[in-house]
Amino acid sequence: MGKKLLSDDDGASNETTEQALTALTIQIKEFVQNRSLDSRCAAKLVKRLKKEADNRQRRVRRGHGWRR
Repeated sequence: MGKKLLSDDDGASNETTEQALTALTIQIKEFVQNRSLDSRCAAKLVKRLKKEADNRQRRVRRGHGWRR
């Protein structure tokens, strides 16, 4: 099969991913401020979320979406 071209849906998906990452980061920050979550754990969690978002964007650009 040929490569999938980047479509408007993929751009919207990237924007949605970015919005979700921002919302989750804000929520994690609030947990740290409320002392519900350790700051070291929060830092690792945010780092992991960013890594997953980057990996997802790479898969979308290659035309794979969430499938592995």
